[in-house]
Amino acid sequence: MFRYKLLFLLFILFTAMRCHDDEPERIVIPATLTGAGLTHLDNTGEVPVLSQDHRIKAKAYLLRIGLIVHTEPYEADYSFYIPTFTDAISKIELYVPSESDTGQTSEILVSDRFKDYPLALEDQLYDVTPLGGLLTQCKQTSTYKAMLSPLATGIYTFKAVYTLVSGKIVEANSTPVEFY
Repeated sequence: MFRYKLLFLLFILFTAMRCHDDEPERIVIPATLTGAGLTHLDNTGEVPVLSQDHRIKAKAYLLRIGLIVHTEPYEADYSFYIPTFTDAISKIELYVPSESDTGQTSEILVSDRFKDYPLALEDQLYDVTPLGGLLTQCKQTSTYKAMLSPLATGIYTFKAVYTLVSGKIVEANSTPVEFY
């Protein structure tokens, strides 16, 4: 019995004292945000699908904002390469154009009507900017925004405005979408 206890004790000691130098360091790959693309998704089914006719129920609308990122070539499937923005994203805002009675066009901020879609999609990047955080890593390249309080029925064009830490602005406009 003593022999088994001694072997068990030695096993515990050797596993606890083992050095973990075999884990490679994470390698940072410089990345630059060069643009974005907006896609309308219909979220009425089990999974969001691309809207072919750009006609979606307002309560089931999901906006995919795909980041267009420039990096030097690297092995994308190797998990220790981390694309990291050289100029981090500090704010993401969503707007829709609005016409006044005088015919002038202005933009209305609608970011507060949207919330991040629950993390369940493969290329999804969680937006930490509403909490005061910065988007620095871009291994995932899309943010998904679900509309919580629907806009009135009609045709809308969305505009995403990315503000970087340096003050640079990156904008993207969507194709028109009809809410019913």
